[in-house]
Amino acid sequence: MTETSWSWLIGRLSGLDGLLLPTYGPAGQSRAQAHADVARFLSALPPEAEPIRAKWAAGAKDDTVFWGIPDGMCIFAILPYEGGPLGGQLAAVHVWLDDYARILRETSGLDVRVSWPKPK
Repeated sequence: MTETSWSWLIGRLSGLDGLLLPTYGPAGQSRAQAHADVARFLSALPPEAEPIRAKWAAGAKDDTVFWGIPDGMCIFAILPYEGGPLGGQLAAVHVWLDDYARILRETSGLDVRVSWPKPK
């Protein structure tokens, strides 16, 4: 049986061009480590982000919080995966963001696309 690992994920959605820009954490974290990393990122936000910090600390639904910014929004989440960083983690991040972009397209009519880095 493969052990479950966790990673954090931050997505910045631009309302100007519909691009969802992902950043994700190191592979092989525990749930507590990934959760603490997101809490640290949220603590660096300005005071008006206090409601999402409180929601995160209280146990956000689906381990996800959203913060509106002037030209879009930021998504902060943690997600579980199985397998190594190049297979399991990357696949989990892709599935999560691609599904989220699809849901936004279907429910809001926005043309949201994930901006994946080009392979080297």
